[in-house]
Amino acid sequence: MVERLRVDQGFSVGVGGQIFATEPRDLLAAWIGATRFDAGSGSIDLLATIHVRVGTGTEVANALLDIATAVFGEPPTVEGISIASWALDYREVRLEEEHSAYHGLARFRAVAKIGPLLV
Repeated sequence: MVERLRVDQGFSVGVGGQIFATEPRDLLAAWIGATRFDAGSGSIDLLATIHVRVGTGTEVANALLDIATAVFGEPPTVEGISIASWALDYREVRLEEEHSAYHGLARFRAVAKIGPLLV
């Protein structure tokens, strides 16, 4: 997912090329967090959250989230995993007073199966 954001010029330029796999200390940055839950019967529930942190206001954070949600309109490809469903679940921008910055996040929810998806 990080690579998909890196190749999008609008997003990469918007965060000054600062795209990480884990939360950085930098003010202007983006990173992705993922959570996995075993749903049983070979299914996995996934939450993938794209985070952006900017010091310039909600407009910039929302513009970056617009790009990120467009980039991930289709699910990412993961070898050995078939994505059965993929959807934007939650999105917000909030002020982080401890960083004097705005933190935007877009959370995607997916149901996946290990191995090929049988229809």
